[in-house]
Amino acid sequence: MDDRRTALTWLERTETGHRLRFSILDSDQFGPASTVAEGSFFANWADTPGLTVAGDGTWVAHWLQRSGTGTYAYDVRAAISHDGGGHWSDSLTPHRDGTRTEHGFVSYYPDAEGVGLAWLDGRHTLPAPADRAEGGHHHAEDGAMTLRTAVLRPDGSMTGEALLDDRVCDCCTTASARTSEGPVVVYRDRSEAEIRDIAIVRHTATGWSVGQRVHEDGWRITGCPVNGPAVIAKDQTVIVAWFTMGADEEARVHLARSRNGGRDFGEPLTFDRGSALGRVDLAWDESGPKTHALLSWMARDGDGAQLRLARLAGDGALLETRNVIRLPGSRGNGFPRLLATGDGRALFTWTEGTPEGSRVRVASLPLAPPND
Repeated sequence: MDDRRTALTWLERTETGHRLRFSILDSDQFGPASTVAEGSFFANWADTPGLTVAGDGTWVAHWLQRSGTGTYAYDVRAAISHDGGGHWSDSLTPHRDGTRTEHGFVSYYPDAEGVGLAWLDGRHTLPAPADRAEGGHHHAEDGAMTLRTAVLRPDGSMTGEALLDDRVCDCCTTASARTSEGPVVVYRDRSEAEIRDIAIVRHTATGWSVGQRVHEDGWRITGCPVNGPAVIAKDQTVIVAWFTMGADEEARVHLARSRNGGRDFGEPLTFDRGSALGRVDLAWDESGPKTHALLSWMARDGDGAQLRLARLAGDGALLETRNVIRLPGSRGNGFPRLLATGDGRALFTWTEGTPEGSRVRVASLPLAPPND
């Protein structure tokens, strides 16, 4: 969440809908659960709520809330706290189109005026019939899904609203980070020919750039794979990880590095060719004398899956890969999240189905001392 504390967020069912809850990690234990908001939320295995902290200490949380009776009519809602989560503002929305269409897959980036949000925005789409729905979300035929952004100020006002891309994949997660030049947003693009490779937009002194591909995978797919990218950035280094089937239709996870703020990327490293499931995440490990990058992803393992971890040196060299834990590999696991704690550990969290419902699991993995 920030340099001092780690927060875990989750949705909890109520008699009338859901509530967004969070808990703060204190040493090796999570503290009491607190509530951000509750209501008629849209709950989905791939599109989850979040919580971040602005540079001035303002907390921002978001969730998805139904805006109409349509299956995919829901808005992004956000709330602000100025006392560390003790009290929350009334909810607001970063988009002002008023359409009862899909809005979601939010990611955050630091901004001088507050917290930047990037999201998928379906204001130009029409809801598809249920029999055409895939992956829990619709796929627009009468208008394209767009990628948009805005900055939420501590006083609840919005600035910097912008259209980043007017045709993107309908339900893959977005990812955002900040370089020394400004924020970057990474997402799955969608061409007229249904090529759905990963793209990046950058904000510099002259504004937002045109989206460009991180790598020419050439993956042609007529439906959304529900498998978005991850990104981390530090100074001019940008690292992006993603799942693809490529032009040869062979599953793998890719990781590519840029040394110039995301203007261009080197050839990607490839992980688990033929067995990758994706659901990637990235984190910086700064617990040692040198900074390392951590990558997590899921790969097939018999009738289940392995949650796996890779550690990379500052020059991009692969130091190690490890299995973390074996999981069922179903949608019930959601998208496992990764965090380096700063004290030589990596934290992982995912959901787990039980006969009584689902629950949130957290695992801690000591990181081997670096040799480089």
